[in-house]
Amino acid sequence: MWAGKMAHRRAGSKYLFPSPSVVSGEEEELKREDFAFERKLGDGAFGQVWKARHLASGRIYAIKQVPKQNVLSMLPQFKREVVIMYELSHPFVIKLHNHFEDERCFYLILELAEGGTLFSKIFKEKQIMEPVAAQIFWEVATAVEYLHSHVPAIIHRDLKPENVLLDRQGRVKLTDFGWSNYFNQDVGVPRTTICGTLEYLPPEIVEETGHGPGMDIWCLGVLLYEMLIGSTPFKAGAKAKVLSK
Repeated sequence: MWAGKMAHRRAGSKYLFPSPSVVSGEEEELKREDFAFERKLGDGAFGQVWKARHLASGRIYAIKQVPKQNVLSMLPQFKREVVIMYELSHPFVIKLHNHFEDERCFYLILELAEGGTLFSKIFKEKQIMEPVAAQIFWEVATAVEYLHSHVPAIIHRDLKPENVLLDRQGRVKLTDFGWSNYFNQDVGVPRTTICGTLEYLPPEIVEETGHGPGMDIWCLGVLLYEMLIGSTPFKAGAKAKVLSK
């Protein structure tokens, strides 16, 4: 993989590898000044997402702007997120088109999904009607099947309504691969990182026995439950109670 070869390259103050289009000579590296940042779409754990227009082409994107100081302590994990996203091309997965960086921030140029998050939809509707929930579930499951069919398999490891975006037609766009990693089915050695979201954690994470792609399958079940019922199945007042349930 080109990204694997370039992963540790650093030019000046740059920490990430050049984008595929720069490596291939298709275009020069982008700059923040190449875009008009029109509206903030949301705040994440490490940065902000903006609706932005590319000035030269007029194309509209979602740009994830991540201050370097927020992720330098976990730079290998952030690099892996970028590498994984470049490898993905599926109608139900957000597409990473390009990336660049300046002295202050990293910028991921993403496909724009303007239908909001599944979390917002559940919050607004309380309980999603079964036919709609079935369609959303099928689309998320199809995206997960695509990840697991990758060689080596990719485990998302943080499936939840906040990470399921919807486009204008209500179709799924799975996003946020910050916790994602590879799983070599042939080797079969489970991963041991404690990651994910509390009310979605599978037993193998809670019991620290190691996990594989089955982690995502568990999260799919919790996701379907939350869409139909309006709350997660293991909700409780305290963290210890959630883990116990």
